[in-house]
This record gives sequence, C-alpha cells and structure tokens, in this order.
Amino acid sequence: HLYSYATNARGKAVAVHPEHPESQMRGILNMLKFRNKNMPETPVHITEWGWDSSSEAMDCSHSECVTEQAQAAYALRGLLMFYRLDVEKVFWYFFSDEDKPSHRFTRSGMLTSPQNGLTPKKSWHAMKSLITEIGDTFLYDVNENNSGAWIYYFKDTSETPSHVVLWLPEKHRPQLKKEITFQTPRAIKKAFLPSATNSPLPYSAKGKNLYSLEVGTYPVVVVLK
Repeated sequence: HLYSYATNARGKAVAVHPEHPESQMRGILNMLKFRNKNMPETPVHITEWGWDSSSEAMDCSHSECVTEQAQAAYALRGLLMFYRLDVEKVFWYFFSDEDKPSHRFTRSGMLTSPQNGLTPKKSWHAMKSLITEIGDTFLYDVNENNSGAWIYYFKDTSETPSHVVLWLPEKHRPQLKKEITFQTPRAIKKAFLPSATNSPLPYSAKGKNLYSLEVGTYPVVVVLK
C-alpha cells in the first residue's frame, strides 16, 4: 500500500503530491531495491494507492483530502512515476466514494458514492484519457528540465516517438504556470489536458522541433506528428 501521505508538524497525516520528498509513495524505492537484490525480474504490483477528494456531490474535510482537480492531477502524475519505475500493475483504492461522513478512504473513489449515482469524478476522466492516448506506448526518456518541469518521452509500438508528457512536480495549484521550452524528436500535432473534454492548449514553435508551452501542476499531453 503506497498512499501519498506525509506527517505535518502536529504529527497528523496529510495528503501530499506524489513527488513530495516525504511522501510514503517513495517506499516503492525500498521495495524495488529489495526486489532487485533478492528476486530479480519479479513483477511489482501496487495493490492500494490513491487520494481522497471532494466532488460536486460530497465534501471532503479530513486531513488526507485534496480537491477533485488535485486528485486527477496526482493520479496522472503518480501513474506516470510508477510507469517510469517499471511497476507492472497499479490498483486504485477505492472505485467509489462511500455514503458515510468524511474520513480516510470514504472519499477515495474515482466515482461518486452509490447514493450520488456513481458518477465519474475528474480523476476517472483524466485516467481514461491518458490511458486511451498513451496506453500502447512505452517510456524511453526522461528530462527533469532545469526550469522545474518533468518531461517524459514516449514511443509507439513501431519505435516511433509519439508523445511527450510535461508537468511541474509541485503541490497542485491551478494558478501555478510556467512557460517551458523543450525539444521534441518530431513536430507537434496537438497538446491537451487529459480530462473529460481533453482541453486543447496553445503552443509556439521556437525553432526546428523546439517548442514553448505553458505548463502547470496538471500534466500536459503532447501528441507528435
């Protein structure tokens, strides 16, 4: 079980972003070290993982809560991080919120509670969009940009560079944006935020396969031509 919790100054568990240096998600590094030493090539599965969040239907007031948008952003970022570490399978806990007062795990769903219709939350739409877009690709390069962005490069099954994913590895704040200049192996076809609407993003060419794009704490998917 690898939840992204840290302990605050009062000794209370709080939810943090997946790249946080005190996140319990970093326990995967010890697991992989043990696996590599004692059981090389054994697949690693994360059987519980996720974040509690509010939704339009229910509030989330306990210390492990994040906003609905942050849950979506962290789900994408955490999944990409596990993919980078060659984790074979990841299981989100739980599939839906519960019809109970707000406390740990009662708001952990990607769907709203049964009494609220099991409606998809933003995290469900985000994960569906990302997996639909890059599910058949593989990661081949990572650039932790000197401007603060993390940039992941993907190839398709024919070994052709196909996608780039960028984000700022910080606490989710919708207003936090940086203009990031980055190199791509091929020209850009489009850029979007993985979501229910796959909102398109503008970008500008700075040179041959050199582009500038506004990036925030919610991952941006870039599709290459």
